[in-house]
Amino acid sequence: MIKLFRNIRKKLLEQGKIANYFKYAIGEIVLVVIGKTILCPVRDSIRVALQMKQNLRAFRYEILYTVLTAQKTNAIIICYQDKVPIGTR
Repeated sequence: MIKLFRNIRKKLLEQGKIANYFKYAIGEIVLVVIGKTILCPVRDSIRVALQMKQNLRAFRYEILYTVLTAQKTNAIIICYQDKVPIGTR
């Protein structure tokens, strides 16, 4: 694609059509600017979606860790209650 544009620019300069060359160059710049303005919000939305996915993964890990810790704590309490009478230390 770049080679095609390069050839068009060369032909315009070789033919001496400088006015057409400048029109072409300005049009190409405008297209690049439009492309970047479209691309930036898309890229940002992709980045936000990835960040949300990572946050959700971390949140699920924290929930799982909390549940497992609570289960282990309950098991320790039950084990401790079975071995030591309540009220004695």
